[in-house]
Amino acid sequence: MGAAWRPLDIHFEHRRGLSAKTLEAYFGVTPRFGKSSNSIVFSRIDLDHAAYEGSRTIDSSRSIKFLERHLTDLMIESEPDDIVEKVVSIIDRYLGESRPTLSNVARDLGLSVRTLQRELSVRTISFGKILRQCRLKRGHALLERGELSLDEIASDLGYSDSTAFSRAFRQWTNVTPRRFVRSDDKTRKMMSR
Repeated sequence: MGAAWRPLDIHFEHRRGLSAKTLEAYFGVTPRFGKSSNSIVFSRIDLDHAAYEGSRTIDSSRSIKFLERHLTDLMIESEPDDIVEKVVSIIDRYLGESRPTLSNVARDLGLSVRTLQRELSVRTISFGKILRQCRLKRGHALLERGELSLDEIASDLGYSDSTAFSRAFRQWTNVTPRRFVRSDDKTRKMMSR
């Protein structure tokens, strides 16, 4: 449909946050927040237009069914059911962009900070522990790829400098990042446990 195409409307379940302007620029329409479901609203004409392949006409009901099935698959893959999984997903999105904080994650979930803390407490885990686990997992992956310096990895994970990252990494694994990088794959797997 071309680069100029825009949906009729965009709906999000979560409350309006700092990303609202970015989402508006991306979709070309002002998103609506606090809705009952996440939705992209297409016009029937757009769906009919999408039902043409070159000079060949495709039954538009097949296009609609395909879109519904594909979007359902995406929702199943991307929407974790458990609150801890949702927190992990949000933290992973923040890492590398900005520092994930309890208040930012709670806001993205549409919860108060206290409610999020209570929900995590019921599951016997804290936000800090989840954040450390996410940082460790990403730190391992970045170190194994070997494309970034320690300073770049520290910045990506939200640490002030490589010394702070190295100290945290050593607390997690009992080895320094440099030693971890020099170790072989078998040793790394043992360190990751």
